[in-house]
Amino acid sequence: MTAVVDITELDFVIVPVNIRKSHWILAGADMTAGLSFHMHSLRGGSDAGVITVQTTWVVHEVADKKSSDEALTLDVED
Repeated sequence: MTAVVDITELDFVIVPVNIRKSHWILAGADMTAGLSFHMHSLRGGSDAGVITVQTTWVVHEVADKKSSDEALTLDVED
């Protein structure tokens, strides 16, 4: 069963992401502050693709639930 959740009602969206079946990172969005972030325990790896996909998904999900005047802009936090 899949739960239907309106992410616009949440303060935070937290998504575990598996990178190349070898490492996990935590991607998320602070919906109240408009920040997209990730937590990664390894240095030197590039998570830019994951963050771009995650940020795009959150923005599109909000656009689907809200009117255009309530559009969300997320800043990416390093």
